[in-house]
This record gives sequence, C-alpha cells and structure tokens, in this order.
Amino acid sequence: MKNNYLLIDYGNSYIKACIFDADADRIVETVQVPKTINARELFSLFRFMGDRKPSKVVESITSVAEYVQPFNKQIEELLKADIRVVSQRDFKDVLDLSNIKKDVFIGSDILLSAYYASKTLKECCVFCFGTAYFGLVIKNNQIANCYLTPSITKGLEQICKITTIPHDYIPDLYDKVNGDNTPNSFSAGANLMIEGFVDNVVKSNNIDPKKVIITGGDAFKFGNIKKKYKEVKNVVLLGLKELVKEKKW
Repeated sequence: MKNNYLLIDYGNSYIKACIFDADADRIVETVQVPKTINARELFSLFRFMGDRKPSKVVESITSVAEYVQPFNKQIEELLKADIRVVSQRDFKDVLDLSNIKKDVFIGSDILLSAYYASKTLKECCVFCFGTAYFGLVIKNNQIANCYLTPSITKGLEQICKITTIPHDYIPDLYDKVNGDNTPNSFSAGANLMIEGFVDNVVKSNNIDPKKVIITGGDAFKFGNIKKKYKEVKNVVLLGLKELVKEKKW
C-alpha cells in the first residue's frame, strides 16, 4: 500500500490541501477552495484521489471557525483515516522555541512557515501575505523576530465600506509606482508601502536578499517585491510535508 497523506491548511479565508506521496517524496496535487465547501466536494477536485487514497491526514488549523470540526467529521467518514492536528508541542524538537515564553501561543501557520524556511534556507526571512500579513526572521533555528500587519486588501475593503469610494476601485494588482487616479493611487501606495515593510525588515535584520521568501494569496499582487524576492507558493503545506518526514508520522 502506498504511503499517501492528505495535508490540509485550514486558513482564515481558504482551505488548501494536497496529496503527499511519501514514498516518492513529492506533492502530487494541490487544490485551494473557499472554506464554505464540504469535504466531499473538496475530494472531487483531486484527479488522483482514487489512485492515491490517503491513509493519514495531517492538518494545520489557522482559523478558529466552527467549520473545521464538521469538515473533519466528513473526512473521517469518507477516508476512514486518522487525523493529526499539528500543535505547538510538535515543534519543540525541530525549532528552537527557548526564546518564546511558555504561555505564548503561536499559530501553526507561523510555526510551519518558520520550520520550512529554517530547514531550506537557514538564516532567512519569510513573509506571508494572507488574510493578515506576517514577516518572520529566522536565525539559529529560532524565530528571532516576528512582524504582523493588517492586510492591504482588507483595509481597502473597509475604506470602501465607510466612504463613498466604489468597491471596484480596489485594484487587482498593486504594481503601480505613481498614482494618476484613485485605483492607481491605491495600487502605488500599497506597492511602495509593502516594499518598504519588506526591505526594512530584511535590511535591519541583516538578511541576505537571496534568502527571502514571499508567500500567501496576496504575494503575487505586489509588483516591486516580486521583482526582488522569491515567491514560494503554499509554504504551510510545504512545512507540513517536511514535518511529516521529520516526525515519521
């Protein structure tokens, strides 16, 4: 029987899932769906689910939404597989958490991003642009610094709610450097603001720009940082893959 895993990243806005073939050490297929979908619908999107039916499920739960519990119940009914939810204690022997206070909770998305970055790049930075944005500085297998900031897109949506600015003025891409109208001004402002955020974190922590990862659903939108730094998709799933291998689950 093949050693296949279903890896799931329950985010605040989306569910990302992949089939990991542990024998071949590769992710076979990845899908992303809104959190309103059910497990049966999710499985129907995998082309190879029939041939590679997972025997184990490993999950990262970022969202505290009530949808996760019924979703997992459906998975158990459909796959008859054990489900392991990653927790902070799973990282004690793979990340140095000695600089984190014992009563401080760190989300599994942050820990998995840090673990993947540390394992692949050692001393580095990883920036995730999702529902909220965070930047991590990794040194000596530790999270040396963490930076959190609100989402540009969510902020612009809020502006449109409380002003007369139309919602369709929110640009699809933040790739302008000058603003000659409202949408282009939003685009240029967001582009330069995020560039400044990332550049300052990288410079102030003395990180080699070649060892910077950007990821998350909004990462592709920011024109200037995409030109400077490497985009890696689905870092949380990649972190789950590496953790499964390390722990031999």
